[in-house]
Amino acid sequence: MCVQTITLEVNIKKILCISGSPIKNSNTDRMLKTIADQTGFEYDFIKLSDWVVRPCLACKACVTTNRCVQKDDFEEISNLILGAEVVIFGVYTPYGMIDAFSKALLERLWSMRHINSLNSGKFAITVVTSANKNTAEQVNQQIMMEMVMEKFILLDQLVINGTIPCFTCGKGDICGNSAAPMQVGENGIVSDSNCFDVETQSVFEKGKKLGKLLGDYLRNDPAFDKEGYQKNINKMMGQIMPVMDQGMRQWREDELKKVNMQIKKN
Repeated sequence: MCVQTITLEVNIKKILCISGSPIKNSNTDRMLKTIADQTGFEYDFIKLSDWVVRPCLACKACVTTNRCVQKDDFEEISNLILGAEVVIFGVYTPYGMIDAFSKALLERLWSMRHINSLNSGKFAITVVTSANKNTAEQVNQQIMMEMVMEKFILLDQLVINGTIPCFTCGKGDICGNSAAPMQVGENGIVSDSNCFDVETQSVFEKGKKLGKLLGDYLRNDPAFDKEGYQKNINKMMGQIMPVMDQGMRQWREDELKKVNMQIKKN
């Protein structure tokens, strides 16, 4: 376990960066730190691969206490989240889905949501690193729903164009299962020198501007457009709820109709 603390000014507002990327000094890590650096405030950085956070056991022991009963590092992380005013989440997408480290953490946030919504009103920013644009959009949608349900103030969702591990495994140019050609073509160079660094992408400047804006919000609360934010939340919910309705209630009703029809036939 390790928490890196950088103090930038005396007037402390806690910012917590959480990276699901296990890669040392990854694009995801550097983007999170860049956003936090630009605020001018102290921040903590957590790399989930250095911690032990198991998935939710669905035991519901947290319902009345908002405290998870599992004995692992989530208790310490949840305390850091509680003490923070901003949480910047960074994930990546192995096998076309959210990474296991981040997924486990997001599952465990359920313990903080019951009745009291302990994360309500905290600012949140999410960063997704992916080699596939469609995958990044799908993961963004999933995380957005989580942030809204947790009642975070979701300021923005950034997407980094990542590089697949075939570029750095040492065999990406000869392996029959290499996915590198999908990024650089059959004649492209497969080496770590051809990795797509976040600093060379347009999202990097966007992240720097977002960090400065976040710093302004922390220094001057009235500068935050709460009315505009609520409109954005309503828009997000307008996008999410029909999908959830179709996927939950409507599916259940359809299945019940099928069962009832079967009963009548019998």
